[in-house]
Amino acid sequence: MKKVLSLTMAILISVTVAFTSTACQNRTGETVKEGYTPLYVNVLSCGVGTAFAESLEDKFEAMCEAEGKKVDVIITTNDVNGNEGITAVRSGASDIFYFNGFDISYYTNLAEKTSNAVLDITDIVTEGGEDSIYNRLQEVSRNYFNVGTDNDPKFFALPWFSSYYGTVYDVELFRENHYYRNDPNIPADSSILEYTGLDGITGNEDDAFGPDGVENTVDDGLPATWNDFRLLLEQMQNTQVKPFAFTMQGNYTEAWLYSLWASYEGASNIYTMTNFSGDYKSRNAQGGVDTLEVTPENAYMMSEQTGKLAALEIAKYLVESNSICLNSYDSASENNLEAQKTYLRSFLGKNANKDGQRIAFLMEGTWWENEAKDYFGTLVGETKDDSLAYGTREFGFMPFPKFINDASGIPDQVHNKTVMRSSWVSNMAAAVMISKNSAQPELAKKFLKLAYSEEMNGDFTLNSGVTVPMEYTMTKEQLSKITPFQKNIFELVQSPYVEVVEAVTRSEYMLSEPDVVKTISTFAMATSETTSTYINAPIEKFKENMSVETYWQGIQWANPAKNWANMPWMK
Repeated sequence: MKKVLSLTMAILISVTVAFTSTACQNRTGETVKEGYTPLYVNVLSCGVGTAFAESLEDKFEAMCEAEGKKVDVIITTNDVNGNEGITAVRSGASDIFYFNGFDISYYTNLAEKTSNAVLDITDIVTEGGEDSIYNRLQEVSRNYFNVGTDNDPKFFALPWFSSYYGTVYDVELFRENHYYRNDPNIPADSSILEYTGLDGITGNEDDAFGPDGVENTVDDGLPATWNDFRLLLEQMQNTQVKPFAFTMQGNYTEAWLYSLWASYEGASNIYTMTNFSGDYKSRNAQGGVDTLEVTPENAYMMSEQTGKLAALEIAKYLVESNSICLNSYDSASENNLEAQKTYLRSFLGKNANKDGQRIAFLMEGTWWENEAKDYFGTLVGETKDDSLAYGTREFGFMPFPKFINDASGIPDQVHNKTVMRSSWVSNMAAAVMISKNSAQPELAKKFLKLAYSEEMNGDFTLNSGVTVPMEYTMTKEQLSKITPFQKNIFELVQSPYVEVVEAVTRSEYMLSEPDVVKTISTFAMATSETTSTYINAPIEKFKENMSVETYWQGIQWANPAKNWANMPWMK
């Protein structure tokens, strides 16, 4: 397996270099194997890593060799990304680009269904009938990347991965402290507080079925409701366990709250917000269901979805109940990588963090374990304890509890399925594309066909820890090699009791007024009724003793209702 090279300078090197048949210096400065055709694959350096691409490299080269073709796949990494990456893509500095900030409206002419930057790959997406890439894509991703129609599809890119934001939990800690409510070994004299489960009744089997309310599924034993979750936090505090760690840098805490919001609302309600259409369903004070028909004329009302208020209530509770590790409030130095270290080291106890306590939860994305892989090795080296190794130490992903019989007074949600959120409301996606100026366009297409095969989708999850937004299975061999955390994610995403929210959109409203749409779909609050200064940091403001009521008032001030008549779609 060849070394992965950093190639920030690659886009500056002429693409007129000879690419085939001879030993020469390629675009990376590496020597191409004599008699081989090079294929350049650039992978954005991020938490997903490059192991998946290295595995693809091996399998693709072997496949080509079996067909009598000599191909030299050269993997490069650099920070070329998003709309700024279009220069590199147009130059053909690499044949294939993996991005995590791809705006399809920037790279293609949506009206004409053309692109002067990326290659048309419709043929490889649609071939294969029922087993085609097109048919195996999740609906939301298909709708985003298909710039044509269902009857006449047109594709210039494909989704790279789905990374879900939420609550990572320490499985071994849960076992040791008997936090699972289906644990048969809970001591009889334990002070564990009793869950009531979805039905609100203590002492029956439902108490241990988890948020999906179904026995023998991946969330069994976890708290099903926020009332039960509060009991769990209380128990943790009583046993000297600090509930949460996270970073205040970037938008990690907001991402967690967006997931909580989506969990409350469900996919249908979230899509009414992104599409400006559909029926928004909510509970009324009498326990019944109210239905609002959402149209472009009244879509500003989605700025005040009940799930947003529910998320604020939980954020305030975490701050007030002292459920957050002190390290997490150090916004200057505790970035996402340091937060991962704080979480992993907390098992050391007294000197591991500012609280001197073990930490149960990490607010993160599903890529975190893969991103922290090297630090697992560091801990094993320091402690000489192999049980702390990557893939040995067990973590899980906790589905959000439900607001049923909730103490906050927020009406119960009206959907039933557990929700996992990948992207939030945005016009950018994680994507892979082929440069229109690729020196080897057909070879690049062949590479992507392999990459999106059933086998390689499973291989991708095995080597990255995250999933592809497609329907696929994993082989027994792949599942035997996957880490407990990765297996947990895969089982959740594939579960019939779990609903996935992918809110990336290229709706006409996002394309024409992205700032307005993002105001509706974030925690942006105005600092006064007349200002345009916005804040999008609930936990930070609650740490400063702001009330939920004040924050919610700021959200109402930021609601674009008063300017809605001036929106392009209203004229």
